[in-house]
Amino acid sequence: MKIAATDPRLVLRGALRSANADGWLRVDRPTTDDGGLSADAPGATLELVTDAVALIVHLRRNGRHTRRDAVDGTVVLTCGGAVVATGAVPASGPAAYDWAIPLPKADGPRALRFHFPYAESVDCGGFTLNDGARVVPAGPEPARPRWLACGDSITQGFRASSLLGTYPALVGARRGWSVLNAGIGGRFAEAVDGEALAAIPADLVTILLGYNDYFQQRSPADTRDQLAGMIRALRRGGPARRPIVVITPLWSSEDAPKHRGLGLEAYRVAAAEAVAAVADPSLRLLDGLSLLPAWPELFTDGIHPTDAGFRLLADNLARVLPDPAIIV
Repeated sequence: MKIAATDPRLVLRGALRSANADGWLRVDRPTTDDGGLSADAPGATLELVTDAVALIVHLRRNGRHTRRDAVDGTVVLTCGGAVVATGAVPASGPAAYDWAIPLPKADGPRALRFHFPYAESVDCGGFTLNDGARVVPAGPEPARPRWLACGDSITQGFRASSLLGTYPALVGARRGWSVLNAGIGGRFAEAVDGEALAAIPADLVTILLGYNDYFQQRSPADTRDQLAGMIRALRRGGPARRPIVVITPLWSSEDAPKHRGLGLEAYRVAAAEAVAAVADPSLRLLDGLSLLPAWPELFTDGIHPTDAGFRLLADNLARVLPDPAIIV
């Protein structure tokens, strides 16, 4: 039995934007970038409630993620928060990929969630279930705060072993928030991103940017001005008192630029100056160095955290981020 990805009994969660592409469900983000990483859908899930004992997920790479040195096609199926199966969309070869999953027998329909990969542009063509399987409508998600996480590859989740190990996913699970992951690998602080994301309904916004500005030795003054413009655009697009938290760059061992000699600290100062320039009472600056110690073993490459690093980062963020539920 085939169930289309656009079947009204299914529910798409955690998506910034979606479209019907010739009968395939396409999920992406409204920002743009040269490598096509905005075509990815980190944190997006498609929920199916069924008693099926066999499931095939129909997927295809749509080719919009063109930066092939930055790919992770890991896909996950969960039930009640527990991992049922993990697979991977092949990085090359035929675009179509059918992921077959045997399921334990169920007494009745249970909610299964297919998680899109965090670093590959993949369309979903739906599911094939064993004959006789029942499908019931997925219920609406309980009302809970929506968190928009803006950033670069660290927010998108690069080097995590799966999308469930990214810090937005971990913090969302700890705090009970709906997560909207707007992280784009290689991203600079850009005012235009604030304009593109301003219309996304969210009760809390975080911004973790600055490493790529540093790595490319952009002028800290430019970083400050672009970040301030991004903050102002996000403020105009949402509730007047929703909290916006700017996180300064994390520690990195890559602190020896070959060009103009500007270290990461200059970009932490730029973030602080951007926050001061906006002068918004619901805007907060958070020191990234306080969230993850300068321990090389917590980083895969001196830039991106390991799974243990992401867990510690998430633990500390979950402890200090404001509760958007109290904002009215």
